[in-house]
Amino acid sequence: MKKKRKEFLTKLKRIDSEKIVYIDESGVDSCLYREYARSQRGRRVKTDIIGKKSERTSLISGWMHKAKKFIAPYAFNGHTDSTLFNQWLEQCFLSELGSGWTIILDNASFHKGAKTKELVEKAGCDLLYLPPYSPDFNPIENQWAILKNHYKTFKQRGYEHEDAINASFLVRL
Repeated sequence: MKKKRKEFLTKLKRIDSEKIVYIDESGVDSCLYREYARSQRGRRVKTDIIGKKSERTSLISGWMHKAKKFIAPYAFNGHTDSTLFNQWLEQCFLSELGSGWTIILDNASFHKGAKTKELVEKAGCDLLYLPPYSPDFNPIENQWAILKNHYKTFKQRGYEHEDAINASFLVRL
């Protein structure tokens, strides 16, 4: 595994960092935070939320690390599969991105289909996969955490679930 990580970093160094975009998926539950809890002053409450069932909203987006912005964010109910991913890739992401970019993906099975590679190459972009078990090489992972913190803040201010998601993406712009 160390060898694959080293090979990835070597490839990454050869790419213009201004033209790299990372793609990833995440999810948000409408009951992601507690409205009330007790703890010592100055200490954050860390506990499970029990008894609340909520609908999960899945998110897909690109992250331009140098430009510090999300590209083509998409929120939907359900789970990602290759059909949905490729539709988003073709209709939303690649049309907004343009040619000459290197797209970096993790090793999710729906990222590895022939159709995905075909769409990326047709758009004039290159495809690079992260080494296995290397989320630390994917800066969008940190952005999801920031986005979810914004989401919690908007929910606490009374925003509805979808409005809180949309507002969270706008904060990053």
